[in-house]
Amino acid sequence: MPGDVSVRADCRAAVERCVGEFGRIGVMCAHAGIADPLALPDMTDEHWRRHMGINVDGATYCVVEAARAMAPASGGVIICTSSINAWYVEEIHAVCNVTTAAVRALIRSAAIDLAKHRVRVNGRHPASPTRCWPPLSCTIRCSGRYT
Repeated sequence: MPGDVSVRADCRAAVERCVGEFGRIGVMCAHAGIADPLALPDMTDEHWRRHMGINVDGATYCVVEAARAMAPASGGVIICTSSINAWYVEEIHAVCNVTTAAVRALIRSAAIDLAKHRVRVNGRHPASPTRCWPPLSCTIRCSGRYT
């Protein structure tokens, strides 16, 4: 189904379609993201909003809409992809660095808030294969226990 993750109604419609076709949503992956390099002094409002819309708003809308469907259905799993740029920033990627840090904070916050609803939230923060980063591609998982 076509859609735009930066539009909340599209994210809601995708979740509703999944629930309608399969009865529930067990796993949701928020994997959309962009990283258009641009030096900070050259940044425009359009460049900023496009990155925030897709990377941060999109992840947030997907998480919220999936959580709303999962909580009353005895839980599920949400997986969000961010980037190593949440820790190690790159030159000419200021906007990407900011948005990946925001998604990392979203993952951690969602894990805490949703654990009581039996929704586990994991995050992946891969490094670029062309970079020589330390092995920090990790998974952040909630510490809540299922009962």
